[in-house]
Amino acid sequence: MTARIKKIGIPGVDHEITEIGGVVVGGSDNFLADRGHKNPAEMRAKILLADNIRLLIGDRGWQQTEVAEIAGVAQADVSRIVRGLVRGYSVWKLAKILNDLGAGTEIVVHMPGGRTEEIAIA
Repeated sequence: MTARIKKIGIPGVDHEITEIGGVVVGGSDNFLADRGHKNPAEMRAKILLADNIRLLIGDRGWQQTEVAEIAGVAQADVSRIVRGLVRGYSVWKLAKILNDLGAGTEIVVHMPGGRTEEIAIA
């Protein structure tokens, strides 16, 4: 009996469905939690930020060495980030790299009572 894996959304982040003998077998709706990540929400944020870095690099046609110089990181860091290897990088660091590359990144806080505050990452 062979297993067929169908991935939906961003690989490694969103849903992963496994079919064995025509029967769908899956975990929860949180693939990262199923994989044992201590803080799946934080890991999801890191992977999404890294994916946006990867997309921005591709859209602009930049080389990793150019990105490293612009963002003030090593080329090896850029390589790891664009491959989704984000352990060891904070959400703040990844957001800062996006900002350094020209993307706007902010944190929005929704307070009880309707008050909203935005924090730009620079």
